Amino acid sequence: MQITIPGFPRIGKNRELKFITEKFFKKEINEKVYLNEIKKINQENISIMKKYLDLIPANDFSLYDNILDLMWALGVVEKKYLDNKLSYLEKYFAIARGIKEKNIDLLPYDMKKWFNTNYHFIVPKINNDLSLKTDFFFLEKNINTAKEIINDFKVVLIGPYTFIKLAKMEKENQKINERIIQNYIKLLKRIIELKVKNIQLDEPSICLDSNKRDINLFKNIYSEVLKEKKDSKIFIQTYFSCIDEKFIPQINKLNIDGLGLDFIEGKENLKFVKRLDLNNKFLIAGVVNGKNIWINNYKNSIEILRLILKNVKKENIMLSTHSSLLFVPYTKRNETKIPNEMLKFLSFAEEKMQELKDLKNLLQENNLSQNKIYQNNQKIIDSLIKLTQLELKQNFVLSFKIKDLNRKSNIAKRKKIQEKFLKLPILPTTTIGSFPQTVDVRIKRKDFKEGKITHEQYKNFIKEKINDLIKFQEEIKLDILVHGEFERNDMVEYFAENLQGFIITNNGWVQSYGTRTTKPPIIFSCVKRKYPITVEYITYAQSLTQKPVKAILTGPITIINWSFPNEFLKIKSIAFSIAQALREEINDLVKNGIKIIQVDEPALREKLPLKKQKQKEYLDIAINAFKYCVKDVPDEIQIHTHMCYSEFKDIINCIEKMDVDVISIEASRSDFSILKHLKNYAKKRQIGPGIYDVHSTRVPDVNELIEKIKILMKIIDYKNLWINPDCGLKTRNWDETKQSLKNMVEAKENILKSKNYFK
Repeated sequence: MQITIPGFPRIGKNRELKFITEKFFKKEINEKVYLNEIKKINQENISIMKKYLDLIPANDFSLYDNILDLMWALGVVEKKYLDNKLSYLEKYFAIARGIKEKNIDLLPYDMKKWFNTNYHFIVPKINNDLSLKTDFFFLEKNINTAKEIINDFKVVLIGPYTFIKLAKMEKENQKINERIIQNYIKLLKRIIELKVKNIQLDEPSICLDSNKRDINLFKNIYSEVLKEKKDSKIFIQTYFSCIDEKFIPQINKLNIDGLGLDFIEGKENLKFVKRLDLNNKFLIAGVVNGKNIWINNYKNSIEILRLILKNVKKENIMLSTHSSLLFVPYTKRNETKIPNEMLKFLSFAEEKMQELKDLKNLLQENNLSQNKIYQNNQKIIDSLIKLTQLELKQNFVLSFKIKDLNRKSNIAKRKKIQEKFLKLPILPTTTIGSFPQTVDVRIKRKDFKEGKITHEQYKNFIKEKINDLIKFQEEIKLDILVHGEFERNDMVEYFAENLQGFIITNNGWVQSYGTRTTKPPIIFSCVKRKYPITVEYITYAQSLTQKPVKAILTGPITIINWSFPNEFLKIKSIAFSIAQALREEINDLVKNGIKIIQVDEPALREKLPLKKQKQKEYLDIAINAFKYCVKDVPDEIQIHTHMCYSEFKDIINCIEKMDVDVISIEASRSDFSILKHLKNYAKKRQIGPGIYDVHSTRVPDVNELIEKIKILMKIIDYKNLWINPDCGLKTRNWDETKQSLKNMVEAKENILKSKNYFK
């Protein structure tokens, strides 16, 4: 019985990937130095995996994103990104980040969430402008790096079916699809030429609900792709749910050597094992959670494996995590501040590989009751359950009727009341909330946490930053202001630090996209508010201006989805305990004269189950928890929410049920295509589609923004349209931020001067 995993965190033990890549972006190092440093990070990852695994993944590493790497390899990149004077790596990164220099102006490609995770991937475009020239530079570099350390490994690739399913197609073009598949075959040929014995093709899309057309697409793709298999072993890896059973007949016909199944989020896969033809094939059994950080319950995992062993030979099983470990921190050995009595409950990427080793050894045992590793694991699990039950008893139990969650008046009545109360101009301009977190802000926060400055000194510094920001926003004539969130390290972690029920790691970093990393807090118990969190700074900001200052809070389901929740607590209990804490905070803000409150839910869709029949329960919790937060708010108070990277078309009815007054959405990267699904929604409610991309360093000029506003006004009634960036400005520098916002306000003013647009 072998041990493997689908993939490993690539950011490095101490976020080395982030820091060295940002140095390259700032032109502090050249391409040669950068690639040498990158190689060291990759080698360190492989060396760590070598201690635990029999079959190590290679090419799961990336400078930015695996989908982007596959686009590059297959030539699924528009020609304009390649036919220019940029250097080799500048071209690669321009796809992800955009660029506006050297007389070159390239917009970044769209990003979306990777299934039900907080990881963002670059969305491929399939159109008639593609290069379609293969380039295996990154692939070969990763393979050669692995060969320097180990003899046997598996090359990890996004599977061809999933790649095409996730791509954005301008028009159905069979010829281009065929070219892409032929290039994929060339890619496999090259891997085989390099004497790689094992190839893993990630196909999570076969876990989505499918139709006959999907099945035929899968069949046609693999009838071509597997022709060049030769002596290499090919495994299809799935995760995040059970496979759609309609694929089973096709999978059984494939000349593959193994199939990876998820037995954590896809427990239904247990009943499919009997129907799958696994004779002389490996079953890669995902029995350790690759997305959460709680220790594995060895008893449960062994029970699952024993059920599998009734249908699969022991020597044909590979033990694995249920997904890549990209979604969890590197190792808990980096955690120096979490007490040992809590740390014992946690398992990060390195520890999960040890859990797989333990499970392999435990399966050989006839009498588990005598095994010290097994007994210790059960003691920890039992103590975690007891502690969780104790916390539940100490927390409140909510009792309410769904109808009690509705606000006093409907949207039409509230809109009229708010127009009189707020007196906002046409096409109101605002931002999403955060402003640049500059070096001085981070230093002061660090000094405060380390006790080098007093709380009063820290507060005074933050208020100085707020004062400067209010002046700037007034100078450029923004209509609705924000306080800038200078006191917040992260939109979730800040609330977690100030609410009861969380554990905060000091080095539990996880990659969100590219060089962007987050440090998800750990939800240990139901949540309670200890004291007002945002009131002091937001009311201070409001005292500095006559214009409304918008309060920004993070919504309950986003706090859950960007944290690691206790697996022994029900999501509903956690969601409504957070909602109660936020409700108390919102009521205090209203009492203190705040007129506009934004409760952000960018991760609303993130943990949506892949199977449609399981989605209603999750969405009911998410929507009702949001409504519980704002249920007491008077009609004149305007409630906003913000969402990003969301596929709205299949949950638009749920968004409608949130009953917000204004929604801002990330729309610029998708060329506003998302708005066609929100057209009816925007007839009744106000909406602020982001008119420029804050994840790119490029500064949009005034004419570009005027054109975007014109497009929006053709889709949305100007009376319901807001003008704003597409997300928070935290990661941008001040020069980019100031100029972009000035251009945004000027573009709006130019539109107002031309009355033709308001006919």
